[in-house]
Amino acid sequence: MGEEPDLGKLPSLIPEIYYDLIARVPAGAVLFLAIVLIGGQYSPDQLKSENFGSATVILVLLLLFSYALGILITPLASAFHRRYREAVWRQALCEHNYCSLVQLLEARFHLGLPKDQSGQVQLNSFQRKHYDRLDRLMHDYLKGADPQAKVILPKMRAEASLCDQLFVAFSCIALVGAYSLLVRHTSLGEHFGASLLVVGGLALAALGARHRNKRLIHRQFSFLTLVVGQNGDMAANNRMNMPAGGGLEAD
Repeated sequence: MGEEPDLGKLPSLIPEIYYDLIARVPAGAVLFLAIVLIGGQYSPDQLKSENFGSATVILVLLLLFSYALGILITPLASAFHRRYREAVWRQALCEHNYCSLVQLLEARFHLGLPKDQSGQVQLNSFQRKHYDRLDRLMHDYLKGADPQAKVILPKMRAEASLCDQLFVAFSCIALVGAYSLLVRHTSLGEHFGASLLVVGGLALAALGARHRNKRLIHRQFSFLTLVVGQNGDMAANNRMNMPAGGGLEAD
């Protein structure tokens, strides 16, 4: 008798597909199309009227180029993310009292978080490395402890990453546009509408990045509250198969 297909793996595959489609492809597509237009080889009207061949081939090529550009700008997006992540984490922890949950994580996984003489975690003494460890542990732990978290959290992380990627994409567009203006000796007034779109895109991407990351943090703590309530104590959660403190080295 043949083996039944493991349908339980499908939900775990969807977040990985989501991540690429949500986080990388849109930002890469924005950058790719902007470069094509700024390059001057095609105008918007020419792109509509030009016959480039099969629509399927065009779509596949656009996805590939967009994905490749999204991969290339990922290091810059990560650098931008690190610039504000600590502030967002501090703000999220100040908005809600998560100290008891953080204390449980420290007791279970020994993250090396700052503590006072009585062993209580001191959130006010956190540094960037502490937020990094806490963020990665919560994400990995919750994906193994809760089936819904396994689907929802990667999608939310992809949405937050998309904002970082878009910020870098619009920054690249601004640099390429500025270079094009200098080479062609044209004034900014001739491209005021396009310039306004780029500046607006930068502002919205920066605001969106902070907002989406703060929502992700709150959602992680929400899932953690449910997991702790279901198990009474995280040490009793036998579904957790990650070794304590594993894979938590700071970047």
